[in-house]
Amino acid sequence: MSEDHQNKGTRKRIFREELSELQQKGYIDQNDYYKVNAAYEQYQYDLLQPALEAEKEPYIDKNIQESSEAPTYKKPKKKKAKKQKTAEQIRERNITWSLILGVILLLTGGLVVGTSTWDQMGPVLKVFTLSFISLFFYGLSWVAGRLLNIHQTAFAFLTLGSLFIPIAFLSIGYFGLFGPYLSLYGDGREWLGLLAALFALPIYLVIAQRHQSRLFTWLSFLGSTFLVGFLLAGLEVSVDVFYLGLMVYNAALLALYHFYKTNSTVQLFMKELPPFAQLNLVISTLLLLNFYESEVFYSFNLLLTATIYMSMVFVYHSKYYQFVSHALVAYGLYELIHFTPLQQVDLVLYALIGLVYLGLQYMVKHDNFMKQVFYYTSALVSLAAFMYITVQGILLRGESSSFLLLIAYLVIVFNYGYLAYQTKRSVFAYFALIFVFVSAAQGFSLIELPWLQDHFALYMFCISSLLYGWVWLYRKPTFMRTFQQSGFVMSVLVMVLFIIYATLEHPTGYDAGLLLVLFSGIAYVTWRTTFHKGWQDAALWAHPISIALGMFALHPQLSSWFPMYQDQLIVHVACTGLLLLIVQYCWKQLGVKAFENASFIIGQIVFSISLMMVVSGDYGLNVDTVLPLLLLIAIGVYTLLLYTYRYVWMWWLVSGTTLAFYGSLFNPLNIQGIAGTVTFSFVAPIVLIALAEIIGLRWRYGKQSFFWLAHIIQPFLVAGGVLLFVSTQGFSPFLYLLPLAMYLYSTVKATIPWQQYSFLYI
Repeated sequence: MSEDHQNKGTRKRIFREELSELQQKGYIDQNDYYKVNAAYEQYQYDLLQPALEAEKEPYIDKNIQESSEAPTYKKPKKKKAKKQKTAEQIRERNITWSLILGVILLLTGGLVVGTSTWDQMGPVLKVFTLSFISLFFYGLSWVAGRLLNIHQTAFAFLTLGSLFIPIAFLSIGYFGLFGPYLSLYGDGREWLGLLAALFALPIYLVIAQRHQSRLFTWLSFLGSTFLVGFLLAGLEVSVDVFYLGLMVYNAALLALYHFYKTNSTVQLFMKELPPFAQLNLVISTLLLLNFYESEVFYSFNLLLTATIYMSMVFVYHSKYYQFVSHALVAYGLYELIHFTPLQQVDLVLYALIGLVYLGLQYMVKHDNFMKQVFYYTSALVSLAAFMYITVQGILLRGESSSFLLLIAYLVIVFNYGYLAYQTKRSVFAYFALIFVFVSAAQGFSLIELPWLQDHFALYMFCISSLLYGWVWLYRKPTFMRTFQQSGFVMSVLVMVLFIIYATLEHPTGYDAGLLLVLFSGIAYVTWRTTFHKGWQDAALWAHPISIALGMFALHPQLSSWFPMYQDQLIVHVACTGLLLLIVQYCWKQLGVKAFENASFIIGQIVFSISLMMVVSGDYGLNVDTVLPLLLLIAIGVYTLLLYTYRYVWMWWLVSGTTLAFYGSLFNPLNIQGIAGTVTFSFVAPIVLIALAEIIGLRWRYGKQSFFWLAHIIQPFLVAGGVLLFVSTQGFSPFLYLLPLAMYLYSTVKATIPWQQYSFLYI
């Protein structure tokens, strides 16, 4: 057991030596040292706890434990023993409470005397009264520590007495006991503060060292800061010398820590110096603002404070100080630009702040964490600068055509572009390209070309196309490969957005139509150059759809150029479908199978839309010539569809279009009267049957579609003819010989019994 304890002691000693060496060589700071050491102590305690618990368990004979008849005993619950105080502790407690009660009574009496006779007291008596309180507490501290031997109570009285020292000097200055010059409102009030600091600082230092008190350590640091501040202010130096002195003092604290952090004599001071150094920067700023009021020097103050914080990163080996430093740099530069003649070019200078962080990152290029922090800080500051200069330049100043604003945007583009190249993060690349387009939009406001002013969408589309060609196709110089994917996405997205913008902004112009046709070419190039299946599929269908939409968008402009074309929307849609079929033929000749199929399908759909428009409403279509011609072309279009895909159901499109074409001949043939109308109607099924026989010579399914379409419409035509005959008797009943002859012919030609019987009975 003793040997194991000795080994544990050896390991513990080795651990502490290694931990101390890590702290001395700067691998860990003071806080980490204490945290790790405390964790190790807890770990050692947890290891010993099971052994201590085992020693406290009662001894049980194995023979009794193994006996089957042995009774089972329950382990009694431990009762928490009440901690008994020693006689000395009871004595110290009683004395402490007696002293506290005496102090309360004394202060209460003093309060009563002060409130009742304070106005009758002279200035000297008032100061003496306040000073006596401090001396009284020092006396109580001496009595409690030396005579009564209760050190905690003695230290409490010592603390109260020490805190009354500054109050005594404030009362001296308030009542002007040292003369008007050294009063709170006199010209020498800084020297009064210096006297107070000189008087209190040695006391605080002695108490801190003797009692190892953190409180008096901080009071000592504060006293030294106020000592330096009041000294510089009392010398009436200029604001730059004052601030320089404070920064030298702060730097001296850092140097003191660097050289004496391992000195055991001042270990307490060195332990508390790092957190105080952070607070001291704020105190220095407050002192400067209290003695001097200058925004310019305030900005220099912020920048120098940021420098101190950055130096603390290297001195204390804590990387989180740089976040404070970054914020101070940004705010300091803002103050410097805003309150100096630099405000004349503030838009550009605000944009340049982000580049400052890129320059600073070269100081820590071997520390990846700090480099990343600089990078992201630069990105955030540039984004904030963009929002600020945009609001400031356009909304507040109305400088929508400012050349400085364009330069500022280009600086931000460079900033994000550099970040994207260095970090290989796509988010920076996307932001860089967004600002490229923002810069291009700003550049448009500076172009004074009358013919271009109404074509903003076309201008932005051209910029997007140039970016697309450079980043996606050309890809040189090599650093542009960083922006390849993001450049492709952003350029295509901007093209689409400005096509929509052109459509909404100029619905009767040619911009949208022209952009859509140009975009169809972009779609083909994308299909040829990308290897992403999703992008290829999107580009494949975007090509014919863009052509179709482009032609639709051009109709208002064509109508303004050619008045006779104004009411021919159906013809325009049909011609668009035919154009796509011509494009399909061109792709076929070029051997591009994918685009051939896509263009053919979209062309068929667009042409079918024109036929639906014929059925859905009156678009001013000429029924004598244009409608029959359109339906005749439709027969050829659907025949081409049938020939291409060879689906059986497509024969119904051909037969139905043929029937529609026959019906469209009613007006061109100038058929008049009820007899002529009935005759024209009864001939339609016969024509379909005749075509069925002709087509059936080669295509069996084609024959069936024409044959059954004739029999589908025949009952409706016969029923309509009967109604006309009963109501008007305006035609000869011998016309019914035409449907009768068709049914007889069908009965003879039918080979299936149910068809024969059906046609025969009808």
